[in-house]
Amino acid sequence: MHHTITTQRLTLIAATAEELRAAARKPKKLPQIMGKCTPLNDDLRYYRNKGGIYDAKADLLDIYPEEWLLCTAWQLCLDGMLIGECGFKGLPIEGMAEIGYALRVTYQGHGYMSEAVKALCRYAFVNDPRIDVIMAQTKRRNINSQNVLQGCGFVREDRRDWYTHWRLKRT
Repeated sequence: MHHTITTQRLTLIAATAEELRAAARKPKKLPQIMGKCTPLNDDLRYYRNKGGIYDAKADLLDIYPEEWLLCTAWQLCLDGMLIGECGFKGLPIEGMAEIGYALRVTYQGHGYMSEAVKALCRYAFVNDPRIDVIMAQTKRRNINSQNVLQGCGFVREDRRDWYTHWRLKRT
C-alpha cells in the first residue's frame, strides 16, 4: 500500500523502499515499477543522478521504515503519469528538514510543483511535530525554482556560493 497526498490536480505517491531499490539501477523504469505511465516526450536529463538518490532513500527506508514521510521520493502523478518528484533529504536536524524537487521539463510553468511543495510542506508540519522549519536551496540562476519557493511562502535567507537558501517556518 502506498501513502498518498491528494491535491486539486495531483496525487503525490510515496515510493516504497522496494520500488526505489528496483529503480536505482534503471531510474527510467520507476513509472513501470509503480504501475504508472511515463510521459511520451520523456526528458532523459530528468533521470540524471536519480539512481544514487533512489539507492540512498531505499537505505534510509530500510533503517527507518516508520520515517516514510521524510525518507521517500514522493512521485507526482497527473492523470496516471509520473511527471516529477519531491521529498525531504532525510530526518530533521534541530527542527529543520530540507526539501528538494524535480519536474519534467514539459510540465514546468503550470504550477504543478508549487502545488506539490505546498501540499508536502503542509502535510509534514501537520504530521511531524519535530519539524519547525523546512529549508530549501536553489541555484542562483534558477528563477523558476525560486518562484516555486516564494509562491509557497518560503523566505529567502541568504546567498552563498552558487546557491540561494530559503526557509519556511511552521505557523
